[in-house]
Amino acid sequence: MFTLGGVYVEITSKCNLRCLHCYNESGSKDNILSLNEIENLVYSIKKSENHGFAISGGEPFMHPQIFEIIELLNKNDIKPNVISNATLINEKICEKLKKYKCSFQISLNGSCAKVHESICGTGTFNKTIAGIKNLISMGTSDISINIVLNKNNANDVVDIIKIITELGITNIEISSINMLGRAEDNKEEIALDIMEIDELVNTWSRNEYIQKMKKKDIKIRFPQYSNGCPLLSDDSTEAIKINPRIDSLGNVHICQSFESNAHIIGNIRENVLYDIIYNNIRLANVIKELKDDRDNMKECKLCIWQKMCPRGCPAISLMRGSTKTTDGYCSLRKKQFLMGIKSCI
Repeated sequence: MFTLGGVYVEITSKCNLRCLHCYNESGSKDNILSLNEIENLVYSIKKSENHGFAISGGEPFMHPQIFEIIELLNKNDIKPNVISNATLINEKICEKLKKYKCSFQISLNGSCAKVHESICGTGTFNKTIAGIKNLISMGTSDISINIVLNKNNANDVVDIIKIITELGITNIEISSINMLGRAEDNKEEIALDIMEIDELVNTWSRNEYIQKMKKKDIKIRFPQYSNGCPLLSDDSTEAIKINPRIDSLGNVHICQSFESNAHIIGNIRENVLYDIIYNNIRLANVIKELKDDRDNMKECKLCIWQKMCPRGCPAISLMRGSTKTTDGYCSLRKKQFLMGIKSCI
Protein backbone atom coordinates (compact mmCIF):
# COMPACT_ATOMS: atom_id res chain seq x y z
CA MET A 1 0.00 0.00 0.00
CA PHE A 2 2.83 2.39 0.90
CA THR A 3 6.47 2.55 -0.14
CA LEU A 4 9.37 4.68 1.10
CA GLY A 5 10.73 7.31 -1.27
CA GLY A 6 13.44 9.85 -0.54
CA VAL A 7 13.81 11.33 2.93
CA TYR A 8 14.15 14.95 4.00
CA VAL A 9 16.06 14.99 7.29
CA GLU A 10 16.41 17.97 9.61
CA ILE A 11 19.55 16.78 11.39
CA THR A 12 19.57 19.79 13.71
CA SER A 13 17.38 22.72 14.68
CA LYS A 14 20.48 24.82 15.36
CA CYS A 15 21.04 27.69 12.94
CA ASN A 16 23.31 30.72 12.78
CA LEU A 17 20.63 32.78 10.97
CA ARG A 18 17.08 33.88 11.79
CA CYS A 19 15.53 34.19 8.32
CA LEU A 20 12.12 35.85 8.27
CA HIS A 21 10.55 33.06 6.22
CA CYS A 22 11.87 30.01 8.12
CA TYR A 23 9.03 27.48 8.38
CA ASN A 24 10.49 25.54 11.32
CA GLU A 25 11.87 28.52 13.27
CA SER A 26 15.43 27.22 13.00
CA GLY A 27 17.81 28.52 15.64
CA SER A 28 15.24 28.80 18.40
CA LYS A 29 16.08 25.34 19.80
CA ASP A 30 19.13 23.06 20.08
CA ASN A 31 17.82 19.68 18.92
CA ILE A 32 20.00 17.26 16.96
CA LEU A 33 19.66 13.77 15.54
CA SER A 34 22.43 11.39 16.58
CA LEU A 35 24.60 9.29 14.28
CA ASN A 36 22.77 6.18 15.51
CA GLU A 37 19.45 7.73 14.51
CA ILE A 38 20.83 8.48 11.06
CA GLU A 39 21.85 4.80 10.85
CA ASN A 40 18.17 3.94 11.44
CA LEU A 41 17.34 5.95 8.32
CA VAL A 42 20.17 4.43 6.28
CA TYR A 43 18.97 0.92 7.14
CA SER A 44 15.44 1.81 6.07
CA ILE A 45 16.48 3.49 2.83
CA LYS A 46 18.69 0.60 1.77
CA LYS A 47 16.02 -1.95 2.64
CA SER A 48 13.50 -0.06 0.51
CA GLU A 49 16.06 0.34 -2.30
CA ASN A 50 15.76 4.12 -2.41
CA HIS A 51 18.79 6.36 -1.99
CA GLY A 52 17.27 9.86 -1.96
CA PHE A 53 18.53 11.68 1.14
CA ALA A 54 18.32 15.44 1.79
CA ILE A 55 20.26 16.81 4.77
CA SER A 56 18.64 19.94 6.15
CA GLY A 57 18.27 21.79 9.41
CA GLY A 58 18.57 24.31 10.90
CA GLU A 59 21.94 24.73 9.32
CA PRO A 60 23.52 21.29 8.69
CA PHE A 61 27.06 22.57 9.26
CA MET A 62 26.15 23.38 12.87
CA HIS A 63 25.70 19.67 13.58
CA PRO A 64 28.79 18.46 15.49
CA GLN A 65 28.91 15.23 13.45
CA ILE A 66 28.03 16.53 10.00
CA PHE A 67 31.08 14.95 8.35
CA GLU A 68 30.51 11.61 10.08
CA ILE A 69 26.92 11.69 8.80
CA ILE A 70 28.03 12.37 5.22
CA GLU A 71 30.69 9.65 5.49
CA LEU A 72 28.11 7.16 6.78
CA LEU A 73 25.83 7.95 3.85
CA ASN A 74 28.62 7.70 1.28
CA LYS A 75 29.74 4.34 2.69
CA ASN A 76 26.22 3.11 2.00
CA ASP A 77 26.23 4.44 -1.59
CA ILE A 78 24.04 7.41 -0.70
CA LYS A 79 24.96 10.81 -2.14
CA PRO A 80 23.17 13.34 0.08
CA ASN A 81 21.81 16.70 -1.02
CA VAL A 82 22.99 19.17 1.62
CA ILE A 83 20.63 22.13 2.06
CA SER A 84 22.55 25.07 3.52
CA ASN A 85 22.70 28.86 3.77
CA ALA A 86 26.43 28.52 2.85
CA THR A 87 27.58 31.14 5.37
CA LEU A 88 29.72 28.58 7.24
CA ILE A 89 31.21 26.93 4.14
CA ASN A 90 34.76 28.26 4.36
CA GLU A 91 37.95 26.83 2.84
CA LYS A 92 38.52 24.57 5.86
CA ILE A 93 35.03 23.05 5.51
CA CYS A 94 35.57 22.58 1.77
CA GLU A 95 38.86 20.81 2.36
CA LYS A 96 36.98 18.24 4.46
CA LEU A 97 34.14 17.99 1.95
CA LYS A 98 36.49 17.18 -0.93
CA LYS A 99 36.62 13.48 -0.13
CA TYR A 100 32.83 13.06 -0.06
CA LYS A 101 30.14 12.84 -2.71
CA CYS A 102 27.45 15.45 -2.10
CA SER A 103 25.19 17.80 -3.96
CA PHE A 104 24.28 21.16 -2.49
CA GLN A 105 21.21 23.37 -2.41
CA ILE A 106 22.02 26.90 -1.31
CA SER A 107 19.57 29.67 -0.44
CA LEU A 108 20.19 33.06 -2.05
CA ASN A 109 17.41 35.59 -1.59
CA GLY A 110 18.81 38.79 -3.06
CA SER A 111 21.20 40.05 -5.73
CA CYS A 112 22.72 42.50 -3.26
CA ALA A 113 23.24 42.84 0.47
CA LYS A 114 20.30 45.20 0.91
CA VAL A 115 17.72 42.74 -0.43
CA HIS A 116 19.20 39.46 0.83
CA GLU A 117 19.88 40.81 4.31
CA SER A 118 16.37 42.25 4.66
CA ILE A 119 15.30 38.60 4.78
CA CYS A 120 18.29 36.71 6.21
CA GLY A 121 20.00 39.24 8.47
CA THR A 122 22.91 41.67 8.52
CA GLY A 123 26.22 40.44 7.10
CA THR A 124 24.81 37.32 5.46
CA PHE A 125 25.02 38.22 1.75
CA ASN A 126 28.80 38.30 1.35
CA LYS A 127 29.16 35.15 3.48
CA THR A 128 26.65 33.27 1.34
CA ILE A 129 28.33 34.36 -1.91
CA ALA A 130 31.73 33.41 -0.46
CA GLY A 131 30.40 30.00 0.55
CA ILE A 132 29.04 29.36 -2.95
CA LYS A 133 32.37 30.42 -4.49
CA ASN A 134 34.24 28.12 -2.09
CA LEU A 135 32.14 25.17 -3.24
CA ILE A 136 32.80 26.06 -6.87
CA SER A 137 36.55 26.42 -6.21
CA MET A 138 36.49 22.99 -4.56
CA GLY A 139 35.39 21.56 -7.89
CA THR A 140 31.79 20.94 -6.95
CA SER A 141 29.51 21.21 -9.97
CA ASP A 142 26.35 19.78 -8.41
CA ILE A 143 25.01 23.01 -6.89
CA SER A 144 21.48 24.35 -7.09
CA ILE A 145 20.25 27.68 -5.80
CA ASN A 146 16.88 28.22 -4.16
CA ILE A 147 15.29 31.67 -4.15
CA VAL A 148 12.46 32.01 -1.64
CA LEU A 149 10.03 34.44 -3.25
CA ASN A 150 8.64 37.19 -1.02
CA LYS A 151 7.70 40.87 -1.01
CA ASN A 152 11.27 41.98 -0.33
CA ASN A 153 12.83 40.27 -3.36
CA ALA A 154 9.95 40.01 -5.86
CA ASN A 155 11.42 42.76 -8.06
CA ASP A 156 14.97 41.44 -7.66
CA VAL A 157 14.53 37.89 -8.95
CA VAL A 158 15.89 38.46 -12.47
CA ASP A 159 19.00 40.12 -11.02
CA ILE A 160 19.44 37.21 -8.60
CA ILE A 161 19.26 34.82 -11.56
CA LYS A 162 21.92 36.90 -13.35
CA ILE A 163 24.30 36.61 -10.39
CA ILE A 164 23.72 32.87 -10.15
CA THR A 165 24.28 32.19 -13.85
CA GLU A 166 27.39 34.39 -13.87
CA LEU A 167 28.79 32.08 -11.19
CA GLY A 168 28.29 29.19 -13.62
CA ILE A 169 25.43 27.54 -11.73
CA THR A 170 22.82 25.99 -14.00
CA ASN A 171 20.10 24.84 -11.60
CA ILE A 172 17.80 27.47 -10.08
CA GLU A 173 14.49 27.15 -8.26
CA ILE A 174 12.18 29.97 -7.21
CA SER A 175 9.94 28.69 -4.42
CA SER A 176 6.95 30.05 -2.54
CA ILE A 177 6.96 30.53 1.21
CA ASN A 178 5.62 27.78 3.45
CA MET A 179 3.41 29.85 5.73
CA LEU A 180 4.63 28.29 8.99
CA GLY A 181 6.87 29.28 11.87
CA ARG A 182 8.57 32.65 11.44
CA ALA A 183 6.96 33.01 8.00
CA GLU A 184 3.55 33.10 9.68
CA ASP A 185 4.82 35.59 12.26
CA ASN A 186 6.15 37.86 9.48
CA LYS A 187 3.30 37.29 7.05
CA GLU A 188 2.33 40.94 6.62
CA GLU A 189 5.93 41.91 5.90
CA ILE A 190 6.91 39.18 3.43
CA ALA A 191 3.95 37.24 2.01
CA LEU A 192 2.74 37.67 -1.57
CA ASP A 193 -0.76 36.58 -2.47
CA ILE A 194 -1.54 33.93 -5.08
CA MET A 195 -2.43 36.34 -7.87
CA GLU A 196 0.72 38.41 -7.28
CA ILE A 197 2.83 35.27 -7.63
CA ASP A 198 0.96 34.23 -10.77
CA GLU A 199 1.54 37.65 -12.32
CA LEU A 200 5.26 37.48 -11.50
CA VAL A 201 5.56 34.01 -13.05
CA ASN A 202 3.87 35.25 -16.23
CA THR A 203 6.28 38.21 -16.36
CA TRP A 204 9.34 36.01 -15.85
CA SER A 205 8.14 33.61 -18.52
CA ARG A 206 8.39 36.46 -21.04
CA ASN A 207 11.64 37.92 -19.70
CA GLU A 208 14.32 38.12 -22.39
CA TYR A 209 17.24 37.19 -20.12
CA ILE A 210 15.45 34.21 -18.59
CA GLN A 211 14.41 32.96 -22.03
CA LYS A 212 18.02 33.31 -23.20
CA MET A 213 19.31 31.31 -20.22
CA LYS A 214 16.76 28.54 -20.74
CA LYS A 215 17.95 28.18 -24.33
CA LYS A 216 21.42 27.57 -22.85
CA ASP A 217 19.97 24.68 -20.80
CA ILE A 218 19.92 26.63 -17.55
CA LYS A 219 17.17 25.06 -15.46
CA ILE A 220 14.96 27.78 -13.95
CA ARG A 221 11.87 26.53 -12.13
CA PHE A 222 9.11 28.92 -11.13
CA PRO A 223 6.68 28.51 -8.20
CA GLN A 224 3.97 25.99 -8.99
CA TYR A 225 0.64 25.26 -7.42
CA SER A 226 -0.49 21.71 -6.73
CA ASN A 227 -3.26 20.15 -8.77
CA GLY A 228 -3.54 17.33 -6.27
CA CYS A 229 -1.66 15.47 -3.57
CA PRO A 230 0.00 12.24 -4.81
CA LEU A 231 -0.40 10.78 -1.32
CA LEU A 232 -4.17 10.84 -1.78
CA SER A 233 -4.21 8.87 -5.02
CA ASP A 234 -7.31 6.73 -5.55
CA ASP A 235 -5.40 4.29 -7.78
CA SER A 236 -5.39 1.12 -5.69
CA THR A 237 -3.12 -0.72 -8.15
CA GLU A 238 -0.02 1.28 -7.20
CA ALA A 239 1.69 1.75 -3.85
CA ILE A 240 1.69 5.31 -2.56
CA LYS A 241 5.23 6.66 -2.28
CA ILE A 242 5.91 8.47 1.00
CA ASN A 243 8.76 11.01 0.95
CA PRO A 244 8.82 11.80 4.67
CA ARG A 245 10.28 14.71 6.56
CA ILE A 246 12.09 13.70 9.73
CA ASP A 247 12.45 16.63 12.10
CA SER A 248 15.24 17.18 14.63
CA LEU A 249 13.18 15.48 17.36
CA GLY A 250 12.84 12.33 15.24
CA ASN A 251 9.18 12.89 14.35
CA VAL A 252 8.15 11.51 10.97
CA HIS A 253 5.87 13.74 8.88
CA ILE A 254 4.16 12.45 5.74
CA CYS A 255 5.87 15.05 3.55
CA GLN A 256 8.15 18.07 3.80
CA SER A 257 5.29 20.57 3.92
CA PHE A 258 3.28 19.08 6.80
CA GLU A 259 3.83 20.58 10.24
CA SER A 260 1.16 19.23 12.55
CA ASN A 261 1.16 16.87 15.52
CA ALA A 262 -2.09 15.41 14.18
CA HIS A 263 -0.28 14.21 11.06
CA ILE A 264 2.89 12.80 12.63
CA ILE A 265 3.04 9.10 11.74
CA GLY A 266 5.80 7.96 14.10
CA ASN A 267 9.20 8.72 15.59
CA ILE A 268 12.55 7.17 14.64
CA ARG A 269 13.57 7.22 18.31
CA GLU A 270 10.82 4.70 18.94
CA ASN A 271 10.66 2.69 15.71
CA VAL A 272 12.67 1.99 12.58
CA LEU A 273 11.58 4.24 9.70
CA TYR A 274 11.00 1.19 7.50
CA ASP A 275 8.34 -0.10 9.90
CA ILE A 276 6.79 3.36 10.27
CA ILE A 277 6.16 3.36 6.51
CA TYR A 278 5.48 -0.30 5.74
CA ASN A 279 3.88 -1.66 8.92
CA ASN A 280 1.92 1.21 10.42
CA ILE A 281 -1.85 1.53 10.73
CA ARG A 282 -1.31 5.14 11.85
CA LEU A 283 -0.09 6.09 8.35
CA ALA A 284 -3.11 4.48 6.70
CA ASN A 285 -5.46 6.30 9.08
CA VAL A 286 -3.83 9.70 8.43
CA ILE A 287 -4.11 9.24 4.66
CA LYS A 288 -7.75 8.14 5.00
CA GLU A 289 -8.59 11.20 7.11
CA LEU A 290 -6.99 13.50 4.53
CA LYS A 291 -8.90 11.81 1.71
CA ASP A 292 -12.17 12.21 3.61
CA ASP A 293 -11.42 15.90 4.18
CA ARG A 294 -10.59 16.35 0.48
CA ASP A 295 -13.77 14.66 -0.68
CA ASN A 296 -16.03 16.66 1.65
CA MET A 297 -14.87 20.25 1.24
CA LYS A 298 -17.91 22.51 1.58
CA GLU A 299 -16.51 25.14 -0.81
CA CYS A 300 -16.38 22.55 -3.59
CA LYS A 301 -19.99 21.33 -3.42
CA LEU A 302 -21.38 23.89 -5.88
CA CYS A 303 -18.28 24.22 -8.07
CA ILE A 304 -18.77 23.14 -11.71
CA TRP A 305 -15.23 21.72 -11.75
CA GLN A 306 -15.59 19.50 -8.69
CA LYS A 307 -15.63 16.22 -10.64
CA MET A 308 -12.31 16.88 -12.31
CA CYS A 309 -10.54 18.95 -9.65
CA PRO A 310 -8.09 17.07 -7.39
CA ARG A 311 -8.43 19.82 -4.73
CA GLY A 312 -4.79 20.88 -4.41
CA CYS A 313 -2.36 20.46 -1.52
CA PRO A 314 -3.68 19.47 1.94
CA ALA A 315 -0.53 20.76 3.64
CA ILE A 316 -1.18 24.24 2.23
CA SER A 317 -4.83 23.90 3.26
CA LEU A 318 -3.61 23.18 6.79
CA MET A 319 -1.39 26.28 6.69
CA ARG A 320 -4.56 28.23 5.87
CA GLY A 321 -6.36 26.74 8.86
CA SER A 322 -7.73 23.28 8.09
CA THR A 323 -7.42 20.30 5.73
CA LYS A 324 -11.20 20.55 5.40
CA THR A 325 -10.82 23.73 3.30
CA THR A 326 -9.22 24.41 -0.08
CA ASP A 327 -5.59 25.42 -0.50
CA GLY A 328 -6.61 28.79 -1.95
CA TYR A 329 -5.46 28.10 -5.51
CA CYS A 330 -8.96 27.53 -6.92
CA SER A 331 -8.84 30.56 -9.24
CA LEU A 332 -5.64 29.34 -10.90
CA ARG A 333 -6.94 25.80 -11.33
CA LYS A 334 -10.18 27.11 -12.86
CA LYS A 335 -8.11 29.17 -15.30
CA GLN A 336 -6.09 26.06 -16.17
CA PHE A 337 -9.24 23.99 -16.76
CA LEU A 338 -10.68 26.68 -19.06
CA MET A 339 -7.44 26.90 -21.02
CA GLY A 340 -7.47 23.12 -21.41
CA ILE A 341 -10.98 23.21 -22.85
CA LYS A 342 -10.15 26.10 -25.21
CA SER A 343 -7.11 24.23 -26.53
CA CYS A 344 -9.37 21.34 -27.55
CA ILE A 345 -11.82 23.52 -29.49
